[in-house]
Amino acid sequence: MEPMKLGILLLHGFTSSFDTVNGLLPHLEAAGLPYRMPSLRGHNQESPAALKGVTYRDWIADGEGALSDLLGEVDQAIVVGLSMGGLVALLLGTEQPDRLTGIVSVAAAMRLCDPLAPLSPYIGWLFPRFPSPQPPRGENYISTNYPWFPGTAGSELFKFGQLVEARLGRVQTPILVLGSERDTVVKPEAARIIYERVRSAEKQLQMFDRTGHEMMQGSEKDAVFAAIMGFIAQRRAVLEQAPDPSVSPPAH
Repeated sequence: MEPMKLGILLLHGFTSSFDTVNGLLPHLEAAGLPYRMPSLRGHNQESPAALKGVTYRDWIADGEGALSDLLGEVDQAIVVGLSMGGLVALLLGTEQPDRLTGIVSVAAAMRLCDPLAPLSPYIGWLFPRFPSPQPPRGENYISTNYPWFPGTAGSELFKFGQLVEARLGRVQTPILVLGSERDTVVKPEAARIIYERVRSAEKQLQMFDRTGHEMMQGSEKDAVFAAIMGFIAQRRAVLEQAPDPSVSPPAH
């Protein structure tokens, strides 16, 4: 009997370039895992102005589309999401639990540090540009993210975080939650809240204390990759032992 095949959906964050997550790709390729790494609406364009008019529903739709494409090749998927991508991953966990064998939430953007964030739905349209966060002192990578973002897009991110927080109790998929105590973009408490409120029977929380928000680029990236790949290996082992639901048992 052929073992069930696993694939990985890898999702970047708000204003992020692929550089924020593509450090995981060599690890996935070495493990022989098919993957998709879509560009979420408004990102990886010449100008941050591409985010104007984009809504969180567009980011969800892009995640759903990439997952559907991946599931055309594999039997089950694990969604690995950074920041805004972590929100998409958590939401997908409420929509397609039968096809997801795991979720990895990396610094999911559920509670933002910016004190103006709660006001963004009311004042976001007043600000054509907000500066994007920069790497904290001590990190040795160069950010290729957008240098700024439209206020309306920031408002969509805040609303998305609220939506996902309200739905955490619907998540039952096995999950690994990663966060950083030094995150200056997302409050460290967000990772703990996710871990506490999801209803997954199998859940893990790992907090880092030296890296910043860009956990796959920062000073502890190797440990972050090791944690992610360890979780993937665990879920893969479980999946390979499970019977293929598409194969009928022999008649007696």
